[in-house]
Amino acid sequence: MSLLEDLRLGSSERNPLRSLFPQKTTTRPGAHTSSSNAAGAYLAVAAPGLGHRGVLMGKDLYSGSAFHFDTFELYAAKVLSSPHVIVNGMSGEGKSSGVKSHCTRQLTFKNRQAVVLDAQGDGGTGEWTDIAEAMCITPVRLTPGQEGGVRINPLDPVIKPHRQKALLRALLQIGLARPLALGDGFVLDHALDTARADAGDRVITLVDVLDKLTGPTEPARNSNREYPVDELAVMGESLALALNELVSGPMRHSFDGPTSESIDLDARLVIFDLSSLDRTSIAVPVVLAVVGEWLDHAWIRPDGVKRTLYLEEAWDYLQHEAVAALAKAWLKYGRRRGLSVWFVMHHPGDVSHSPAAAEVLKMAETRIVYKLRPEEAQLAGKRLQLPAWAVTLVSSRQMKQGFAVWAVGQRTFFVQHVRSQLEKQIASTDKGMTP
Repeated sequence: MSLLEDLRLGSSERNPLRSLFPQKTTTRPGAHTSSSNAAGAYLAVAAPGLGHRGVLMGKDLYSGSAFHFDTFELYAAKVLSSPHVIVNGMSGEGKSSGVKSHCTRQLTFKNRQAVVLDAQGDGGTGEWTDIAEAMCITPVRLTPGQEGGVRINPLDPVIKPHRQKALLRALLQIGLARPLALGDGFVLDHALDTARADAGDRVITLVDVLDKLTGPTEPARNSNREYPVDELAVMGESLALALNELVSGPMRHSFDGPTSESIDLDARLVIFDLSSLDRTSIAVPVVLAVVGEWLDHAWIRPDGVKRTLYLEEAWDYLQHEAVAALAKAWLKYGRRRGLSVWFVMHHPGDVSHSPAAAEVLKMAETRIVYKLRPEEAQLAGKRLQLPAWAVTLVSSRQMKQGFAVWAVGQRTFFVQHVRSQLEKQIASTDKGMTP
């Protein structure tokens, strides 16, 4: 007799379950059916979403439910330990449109602000221009070389002195296309310190530092010896040439004076239009370094407001080690200051040669990936730690325009971005190719 029959038919002495369950049990014969009928009888169960709080982005294609995403809500719910986001995808697959929707939709919430660095455009205006017009916003347009334009002072007093030094070093590293040597740092710090001392209560600018590099007025001393002014001038010659490019070269009238008072950092949305910058020059990383560091001190305040910084065409910035190092500092303290940074780029391989950039990408716990080519999908899977099924999916035919894999912490979703009719008009970036 089998164990099943023994339990079903045996006496209470042999089977104590009989006293507990005296009713007669029955057996069910096995069912023979097709796989399609079995699929209808035993429905698949999709994983739960991220909740209904936050920005409604569209539809979870596996569960059919609405998909909400908000870094601040998810951090408060302990779903995320980092509020930063990286967005990848080929051109024309909907990543910029998705970022624009998230930006404008979250501004309907209380205590939210956003800043956008709009680095790409056409006809002298950035691609966020239509959104700015729809929201009655005037973008802050940086126009290097044009007198009377917007200025941002890298030595603005809102930036702490030690961060001014770090920013100035980063700018010169970009200009020299090499790290600063020990002697460079010594001469630069001396020029900055003597410029501050001679200025008194006046706010100094890069012009003051350049004057001290080309014509030092005080000798400098370290633990070894004293350096006379003529020797300091020789030691600072390369630094002076690089700094002169920012003050008198193609970037003139952008960083050579006090910060413009017309920039309203209390607005719900601030758009920096960088579309007029020469993308083949050092202008783009220089602007990000200056604007980013200035925003870090002038815009972010302990007032309970949740702030999001959207960096379009982020590879232009992160490929420079000095700028990536500055960005790393912003991200490191983003959680305690209510800051979320979105890095929008085509491929994760765009910044592969920068160790600091690789560390920045690791801090982005949310990875949004639109359609990629198979080889790019493999690289994205490795660098962004995507599951194998997601790597296969992002290069498949299922990836229609507006579809993306959302890897949020330890969970991954397949999401369709749903746009309103207004968003289709103001958030599209392919108007030049369509009627």
